[in-house]
Amino acid sequence: RYRAELDGALLNVAAELGSGRSVASASFKALVSGDQVSARRVYGRAVTFTPRATFVFATNSLPSFVGGMPAAVCRRLLVVPFDRVIPESERVANIGAMIAETERDAVLSWAIAGAVRLAAQGGYGTHEFSETAINAWRAETDPVAAFISDPSAVVIDATARATVSQLYAAFRDWTRRHGY
Repeated sequence: RYRAELDGALLNVAAELGSGRSVASASFKALVSGDQVSARRVYGRAVTFTPRATFVFATNSLPSFVGGMPAAVCRRLLVVPFDRVIPESERVANIGAMIAETERDAVLSWAIAGAVRLAAQGGYGTHEFSETAINAWRAETDPVAAFISDPSAVVIDATARATVSQLYAAFRDWTRRHGY
C-alpha cells in the first residue's frame, strides 16, 4: 500500500520483512527488477513510474519466494550475512545512538567515500560471501533449483535415455531425503 511513496525515492529501508508475503508478490519483483509499476497514493491519483530505489532489508530470516526466486531478482540481490552473535559481555547498549551522537562527522565521511566508490565502480559488484548466501537461500526456498544444483541428486548415464518418470522419481526421492 506504500509503493506510491517509492516514486522518485532512491532508498527504501525496512527493519523487517514480516511474513514474507509482500516479498513473494509480483509487485515486489517488479519494484526490485525496475519494471514500470502503477500505484495510488491514499485518496490520490494513480501514478506510473519506474522504480530507482535501492532496497535495504535487515532481517533475521530470509523470506521464501513462491514458485522459486526469479533470476531477475537474484541478479539484483546482495545478501550480507551477519553470522556472529555478539556475546553479552561485548554488547554496548544503544550503540547506534551513541555512534550517531559522537561520530556523526566520521559516519558522514565514511558514507560519502562509499558512495563515491560505488559510483566510480558503476555498481555493487559481486561478492563470494553473497553468492554463497544467495545459493543457500535459493536451495532452502526452491527445491527444484536445489535439486538441479546438487551434483549427487541424479546420476545420469550419458549413453542411456532418461525418462520423465525416472527424473520425477529421483526428484521425489531427493526432496524426501532433504526434508522438503
